[in-house]
Amino acid sequence: MNDVLRPYLRRFVLVFFDDILIYNTSWVEHLQHIAIVLNELRAHRLHLKRSKCSFGTASVAYLGHVISADGVAMDADKVAAVAAWPTPHSPRALRGFLGLAGYYWKFIRDFGLIASPLTRLLRRDAFTWDDEATAAFEALKGALTTGPVL
Repeated sequence: MNDVLRPYLRRFVLVFFDDILIYNTSWVEHLQHIAIVLNELRAHRLHLKRSKCSFGTASVAYLGHVISADGVAMDADKVAAVAAWPTPHSPRALRGFLGLAGYYWKFIRDFGLIASPLTRLLRRDAFTWDDEATAAFEALKGALTTGPVL
């Protein structure tokens, strides 16, 4: 898909595997760019599944983010998942939480500092949950579910 739409990437198109996002600042441009993308797909004999398409929306959920005229924000479903995350009781469970939280690191000021007590627990034979880990876990959950992140 990247090869097919390469001339338009980051100008008005983003592609992730088979997800195509067309973005514009005006409705007229948007219609023109939709036509360009659809013509390129047709020329390469690629087809769309209508039930998976949405056109002309003011915001769109894309790769765990919500993109709108206001900018990029976290997906509300991901925020709810973080808020409900239980305290990890194993390195594997902690890796799962840090994996989800780490996906949104750019939204959180000092993410690395906040998460450092948790990442230390991932060292070999170092998993001993303590008050510092609890504080870091709750601080990270709080940072992910409040304020500028939302």
